Amino acid sequence: MRSVYILLFVIAVVAPHIWGQENVYQQLHQIILLERQGQYAPAIHNLQSITGSNALSRVDQGKAWTLLGYAYQETGQFQLAEAAFEKALNTFEGDTEHLGDLANALNYFAGLYQTIGQPQMAGKMWSKALDIYKQHEDHRSLAKTYANLAGAEVEENHLRAAKAFFSKAVAETTADLSDDDRAFLSDIQGLIDDKAGHTAEAVSDYEWALEFWKKSHGEEHPFTGWRYVLLGNAYAANGQLNEAVATMRQGLEILDQTAGRQNPRYLAGEMMYAHALDRNGRRTEAAQLRTEANRHLSELYHSQCIGCTISAWSLR
Repeated sequence: MRSVYILLFVIAVVAPHIWGQENVYQQLHQIILLERQGQYAPAIHNLQSITGSNALSRVDQGKAWTLLGYAYQETGQFQLAEAAFEKALNTFEGDTEHLGDLANALNYFAGLYQTIGQPQMAGKMWSKALDIYKQHEDHRSLAKTYANLAGAEVEENHLRAAKAFFSKAVAETTADLSDDDRAFLSDIQGLIDDKAGHTAEAVSDYEWALEFWKKSHGEEHPFTGWRYVLLGNAYAANGQLNEAVATMRQGLEILDQTAGRQNPRYLAGEMMYAHALDRNGRRTEAAQLRTEANRHLSELYHSQCIGCTISAWSLR
């Protein structure tokens, strides 16, 4: 199995503009808040109702499909996410007035492909989104997309290319970056430093990412739990095994409470936690945990036939 650590790494946070007709404005606003709070199940329920109605304009419908795809992805429903993103892209196809919305849909669809272990298709979609963001001089989105491309290059073991993309991301940063954006960029910097063997620097990167994220979201959010896991993994790589075990356990407890034990991030976190336990001398416990987490992850990825169909958008 490919490294679940990297497969689930890209975690850009949806922060779309508010849109929609007056009669659904409040509902859409609430859905955006739910997704930002990591409450994907109620967001999915509400979005299913909206996308199945005629209440939205065509453009707003495409945005709703993008939101639904992201919520499905974060709950491990990858086939449904793939279908929702495809509907979003088909909605925006040929619409030259809403290219920014097309770019956002491509961006999140690329994140799905990265998550399920298809970085080349992810890279193609991110590159298409990048071209649109350049046209619109959207520096914030350019920074995040370059960072996403850097993460994809790390997965392919192309460290030099990853560093080049990340340098471009840094060059696009502006003073109006949110703490969420800074957390994400720190994550990618940590991934690069870890791959380069700069373990102490990676620890610092992930510490910053966690602090930036907690400023806006506190402890009770699935991405807070995930960032504790990433920080613990960095501690383990740096030889700080006691800190690694304690920090990763804290992250898993948060993920359990906010996302559930069948969530792909929780299962990936268990795999990393098992590795830290093994290095800390708790080999029997580690082996049992690794076996169970690996079984659940394999079932999750193989039961949905991900990649049986490939989006035409990734081939253009």
